[in-house]
Amino acid sequence: MCVPRGFSLVEVLIATAVLAATALGLAQLLVMSVRVNHASRVTTLAAILARQKIEQLGSMSAGELTVSPPGSLATDTAGWFELLDQSGRVLETERGAMFVRRWSIVPIRVPGTVVLQVAVVPLPVARSRSRQPGESRVVAIRRLLPA
Repeated sequence: MCVPRGFSLVEVLIATAVLAATALGLAQLLVMSVRVNHASRVTTLAAILARQKIEQLGSMSAGELTVSPPGSLATDTAGWFELLDQSGRVLETERGAMFVRRWSIVPIRVPGTVVLQVAVVPLPVARSRSRQPGESRVVAIRRLLPA
């Protein structure tokens, strides 16, 4: 009677196929987790930059706040947008810019009250008029006190 020693070629091939399929699944999971982590980082930075601008606008006096032109939240309107790098520094040109930050100041029916809106969108998708992944918007209502 012959006692089998070791594994047959078929068993080795099946084990190798199972190992390869598992490794491929793990590699896809790793790639997806890196993408999600990057998207989360960009969204968090956008939210921080939007909040910083809303706080800046909220601290301005009534005389410093002027009504924004229509569409200033959707397009790059002079005086109503900033290009920002990954550290939040304002840039003069698009070179090195990671975000575009736009804001608007709109009066509402309540006398002496305005709506402050800030949108921060990652570049290059910021050139689209629709809402984009990674975009962060902050809205605040502010009562203007007479000076």
